Amino acid sequence: MWLKSSSKKEWATVDADLIKILDGVKGTVEKKLEKIGDLIYVYGAERFRTKQTGKKDMTPTIPPKSRRQQEIQRLVKQRRDLRKQWKRASVEERAGIDLLQTDLKGRLGRLRRAENLRTRRKRKERARTTFYKDPFRFVKGLFTKEKSGHLSNIGLYGHGALELPVSSLTEEYKCTKVRLNMTLTESQDGMIQAAAPRLATGRKWMPSEAVQQAKSALRHGDIVGQVQHGRGGFGLGASRPTWHKATSTQRRKLVVSQVRHQEEADRCAKAVSQSKQGQWTSWENLEHRKLTWKDLWEMEGRQISFIIRATYDVLPTPKNLHQWFGEDPSCALCQTLQH
Repeated sequence: MWLKSSSKKEWATVDADLIKILDGVKGTVEKKLEKIGDLIYVYGAERFRTKQTGKKDMTPTIPPKSRRQQEIQRLVKQRRDLRKQWKRASVEERAGIDLLQTDLKGRLGRLRRAENLRTRRKRKERARTTFYKDPFRFVKGLFTKEKSGHLSNIGLYGHGALELPVSSLTEEYKCTKVRLNMTLTESQDGMIQAAAPRLATGRKWMPSEAVQQAKSALRHGDIVGQVQHGRGGFGLGASRPTWHKATSTQRRKLVVSQVRHQEEADRCAKAVSQSKQGQWTSWENLEHRKLTWKDLWEMEGRQISFIIRATYDVLPTPKNLHQWFGEDPSCALCQTLQH
């Protein structure tokens, strides 16, 4: 604590001590002026000590995990260990490990459902608190359009108004897993079928389920028959081998093509929900354009960028800039939108 302003004798002692300290400092006057602040602080801290303020530490702290979260983490680790044991185990031991994994999966699912309910409850509480704190800002955030000028992956990997010679990494991953699953499970060797492992692809997508859905769709296609598209006569459309007459190799190709068709259907469904980049879904008499690698090599980068962004309406036009960044849509020169 510093001295009171009325303590003249003590302040005179402090002045004398500081003068002696400054006299002992070597260097020019400019260097002494630079060091005088640090010298006074060190002298005051040694003689009068410092006082700890009541300010809290502003460093972010990681909230401690609850018992349920710790239990989920422990079960996930056990499941990972069981998967490793399943890969190293023999055929007889895998049946017991499968039972353990089934029980572990049920317990983990119940805990995660309870944790998701707790997370949603907390999210609702935060939203309620935000609404009570500033209702206008909360409602404005709900109804304000999202400001984004980024192109979605539908424009790159979809086969809509503009088709590019690139495919989605997720789509290729799924096709590879489906092809591998059918190669193992439908092998002509009985030993390979019995020892076919479960392909680990996560919780959101399973190759076995995708194969069953694709087979069901192909069998349904055989029942419906060859559907004629366009105004051409019978037999002029593209034909494909039927499921019940196809060979094992053809069946794999049909299933993979059906998986690709399902991925394209999901992209189209997502494009319909996009008000700006999905406008091409409502265009009539749309002529699709397909770009090849040869076309891309002959074009410049700016031309390719313009074609893609113009198709999906993400060019920096005055209207888009006004929506994304709140800029004035009128021209800076003539202050109109006539051009």
